[in-house]
Amino acid sequence: MPSTTLTGGLQVAERIRSQVETVDIVVDNQQIRTTVSIGLAVCPENAATVKDLIIEADKSLYAAKHAGKNRIMASENNPPHQS
Repeated sequence: MPSTTLTGGLQVAERIRSQVETVDIVVDNQQIRTTVSIGLAVCPENAATVKDLIIEADKSLYAAKHAGKNRIMASENNPPHQS
């Protein structure tokens, strides 16, 4: 999401997370609960390049899953400033 702050990203991610968990999915007459984990990273705060941004968001996603799923985690990485 270009030009979006971490706060804005967290707000969008929470809307997505909360809406996904309210969806009723029925398969073979059984209700299935769905959830989503979301990892966030922002540029330039967490990454200096697009590649690093994706890597940081991916790390955050796996941290969210490891922490118990159905949650949002943001990168805490602070890369050195490039000259």
